[in-house]
Amino acid sequence: MACRYPGACDSPDKLWQFLRDGQSAITEVPAYRWSVDDYYSPDATAPGKMRCRFGSFLGPVEDFDCQFFRMSKKEAECLDPQQRLLLELSCEAIADAGLAKTALAGSRTGVFIGQSGFDFAVQHTNLDSLNELTPYVGSGCSFAPAAGRIAFFHDFHGPAYVLDTACSSSLVAVHNACRSLQNGDCDLALVGAANLILSPAMTINFDKLGLLAPDGRIQTFDAAAHGFVRGEGAGMIILKKLPDALRDGDRLDGLILSSAINEDGSSNSLMSPNGLAQVDVIRQTLQGAGITPDDMDFLETHGTATPAGDPMELNALADVFATTTRRRPLRIGSVKTNFGHLEAGAGMLGICKLLLSMRHNALPPHLNFEHGTAEFDWSSGCLEVNRTLSPWARSDRPRIAGISGFGFAGTNAHIILAEPPLTGSAGRPRLAAPVFDRQRCWSAAAERARLGRQSATNLHIMQEHLRLMQQYLNLRSTNNSQASSKTDGDLYGH
Repeated sequence: MACRYPGACDSPDKLWQFLRDGQSAITEVPAYRWSVDDYYSPDATAPGKMRCRFGSFLGPVEDFDCQFFRMSKKEAECLDPQQRLLLELSCEAIADAGLAKTALAGSRTGVFIGQSGFDFAVQHTNLDSLNELTPYVGSGCSFAPAAGRIAFFHDFHGPAYVLDTACSSSLVAVHNACRSLQNGDCDLALVGAANLILSPAMTINFDKLGLLAPDGRIQTFDAAAHGFVRGEGAGMIILKKLPDALRDGDRLDGLILSSAINEDGSSNSLMSPNGLAQVDVIRQTLQGAGITPDDMDFLETHGTATPAGDPMELNALADVFATTTRRRPLRIGSVKTNFGHLEAGAGMLGICKLLLSMRHNALPPHLNFEHGTAEFDWSSGCLEVNRTLSPWARSDRPRIAGISGFGFAGTNAHIILAEPPLTGSAGRPRLAAPVFDRQRCWSAAAERARLGRQSATNLHIMQEHLRLMQQYLNLRSTNNSQASSKTDGDLYGH
């Protein structure tokens, strides 16, 4: 497992500490992404403006170790920072698994990537950037090389491709990786996802749809839920068939018991969730895992905190898990309350959360929940929001959790995870993660765009300065006029 998430969560240990302590990475948009004041307006109808000033962000992404990845600076300049992140995570995930990079060269290792963000590509392929096009723009900006470049660097010979099903992308990538392992297409699989927000455009789009929380507070399943914020980050895991992992002495973090995907079909609209489809995809995974609803301990929900989406998901869960034989409520939570919505990377973050919860025998708190939405019957007792750090220790029965992801184009995914067997859990030790000598690497188009944003900010400052000066001159003129009138009045006896 390897990760990069806001709040300095650049390792699984740091991510766990962040989740365990119930921290939030949501802040105002940092200046190194864009000047939020240039695009902010409290008026929802203002063209080109957003009401939400918040999100969760990684640091600056201009730096990259070209030499380590055998790449010229000219090529790296045109490389989407999401690809850069995934390249680094592939090396870190392999080291974390205790595998030698050289031992995997030439192997049937697959690469499955979830990605939907295209901010970098738009910046580098618009009409204003035509004079700066190089032979590397195509491979740097399109989606396919996000997987192919990893396979090229490590000399992997299994399937390598990118999936885009919006918010369910990384879970669909895991599902496809499992199928490829079962079919014998590969012997080992790297599955990852990355999301970076390099432009305000899609944030404005989501705000116009009324999906974003203007105050940055994500209150999933709460009566006051009013939207989410967008988030950045990247994660990667390594999958292998259990008999092969036990044979090779691998360290096990968890087992994938089952996965399923489906589509909403014709519902209220393309982007509207479909409760019946959500019920169906969860039931498929339960059947595939050979377990009952009562066997599930926890479910990491999609949980976008929208007034329409939350009740639909809760009622779909109740349809599946409100059984007469359930001994305790199914605990639920959403990591979106910590990091916002990572879109294509949302599912990967949720999987990392579940694996770490099993490793540390506890479930981290779900934030910002006080009073449950009135659109769901909480008195049924089948669901319980996990509001505090809760023990989740091993017992005489295996710990089992599910995770859901619903894409806005209608593709739903659900995965069921279980704790690993004690045999083989310790496994091979982790290797030292590579140290990257990152140096500034940013294309001329991106630099020009940044300077353009700065120029816009400077123009705004100049305009504000001129406005204040005009107010001052008008005030001075008025005062002078009043003084002249008073003098004239005195002279004429008024």
